[in-house]
Amino acid sequence: MASDSLKPCPYCKRTPDVCELAEKHGWYQVACLNEKCPGKLVSEAYGSKRKAIRASTRFLSERAHICKRLHDFSVTHHVLWSGTVVWNDMMRYPDLPPDSKEKPLYPPHKRNTTNEFQIRYLSSAQEAYLALALWNLLYDDSKGTKGHLRKLAERLLECRVRSKDFPIDSLKDCLSFLGDKRSAKAFERYRHRRLAHLGTYEETKDVHLNSDLIYRLVPKTSYLFEILKAELGRVPEYTENQWSATGLMTAHFFSHSGKDELLFKLFQSRVLPSEKYRKAMRSFISKRNRRERKAREFTKIGKKPREPTQ
Repeated sequence: MASDSLKPCPYCKRTPDVCELAEKHGWYQVACLNEKCPGKLVSEAYGSKRKAIRASTRFLSERAHICKRLHDFSVTHHVLWSGTVVWNDMMRYPDLPPDSKEKPLYPPHKRNTTNEFQIRYLSSAQEAYLALALWNLLYDDSKGTKGHLRKLAERLLECRVRSKDFPIDSLKDCLSFLGDKRSAKAFERYRHRRLAHLGTYEETKDVHLNSDLIYRLVPKTSYLFEILKAELGRVPEYTENQWSATGLMTAHFFSHSGKDELLFKLFQSRVLPSEKYRKAMRSFISKRNRRERKAREFTKIGKKPREPTQ
């Protein structure tokens, strides 16, 4: 049975107020009126004080449960975006060592050998790891789980106690984008028919995942986590700074002179509405493919003409 006493604000620990709406007589809402409160939670309006208090108590408890589950995903979210930076650098064609006039063929040969080794022996394992992390964050409905990120977002939308600056439209748009059934089926097939059988006789080698799906989903998944974290924890993530620092740190390990600006620009576009983000994604794939094709072209060295014999 719901309590008739007000529950303290989870952010400033002060008891909120029950206010009657000025424009709607007889309707009440529970609101934290502390100006220094980072949350400033406000409930929806109800027809009586008792209903408003009981609803506020119930939804504050629900927010606490969602926040606790979100905390369980913190490590998975971190390794997802940082692993994407590393995985991208593994496959990106290196620009070190730089071209040399003294040994014109050595640097291209060295870069090509490095790139071939990283793609053949390193990137596939990292790709499988990222696919499993995305499956866990977005699509894992197996028995015993406490809900993935999309379900947490849906539960938060049903809560009738929110902060004043809650970006409800951005959250709905993000959920609509990540809820694409074709992506879900691709990850389900890859998870159940490939990853679940790695190292066994039942491994299905002909089941593959389009790597563009990972590029497509990681920025929006990170944005969904950021929205939930900002609403429930009221603590900024500074994820863009973390992406940039990680890119600069890992680039040299894979023979790059700097971070991948194309990938960083794609990540920055994660806050755009779905239609604009899709355009940014198509632009990223097109520019990346052109860059990689151009980088893999060896410098053509013409043969010196033979001197005529006397």
